[in-house]
Amino acid sequence: MFSALCSSSFFLALPDQKALKIDVAFVPEEVHTSEITDKSVLIVDILRATSTITTAIANGASYLIPVNTPKEAFELYEQLDRNAILGGEVEGKRIEGFDLGNSVSEYTPSVVAGKPIIMRTTNGTRTINVCQSALNLVIGCFLNKTSCCRYLLELGCDILIVCSGEEGHFGIEDAVFAGACINILHQQMSNIEKTDSALACEMMYLQCKSDILDLLCKSEHGKYLINIGLGDDLILCAKEDITTVVPVYRDGKIIKAKG
Repeated sequence: MFSALCSSSFFLALPDQKALKIDVAFVPEEVHTSEITDKSVLIVDILRATSTITTAIANGASYLIPVNTPKEAFELYEQLDRNAILGGEVEGKRIEGFDLGNSVSEYTPSVVAGKPIIMRTTNGTRTINVCQSALNLVIGCFLNKTSCCRYLLELGCDILIVCSGEEGHFGIEDAVFAGACINILHQQMSNIEKTDSALACEMMYLQCKSDILDLLCKSEHGKYLINIGLGDDLILCAKEDITTVVPVYRDGKIIKAKG
């Protein structure tokens, strides 16, 4: 399901019409749900939820349901007659009784193809659920960043990139990814209006773009994952544009966007 992408030629240029506004929320607590009903929201949790979700959908999972607590996950699992995979983490580690943790490497085609997944993570799934009122809800990471940007442009709505952060605190890896998307969007459509937070993210990305893995390793959460033996996850999450799959949230489920 994974394939290399070409670069800017992957896009069809959009005509310059109404300027698209791009904003960034550094944590989900900044989001006012009543103000996103006419926006496209891009959810970001580089380490690791959106990287893992993208991988699962790209590798054939039928859909994914994000939940906020392990208790909610187990209850939904019973409602589905135990016909689902339980995936997720608490403090970075696989939840007791779950089938999988939150590592990209676990969600292989042989494990997830054709199966629903119930997922609970500390930050990413919570952020998705906070933003359910968005007109369009898109899941992004470095693995699919160019395709995410293309899809967002095709939607034609103002864009809010929501960083999951780390339990209410700023996470540099999410902000730098937001900057990467803003940079791509600006290259593809000149009539874009950036907020200060969007401009700051783009500036951070331009400083870090030559070595994304190094950035992830230096980030607070990256160092935590290394310390608990999950350093290989950073290598997988740092890969860029290895899939064209764009997961989207619709009617309570994360599925593959059509087209």
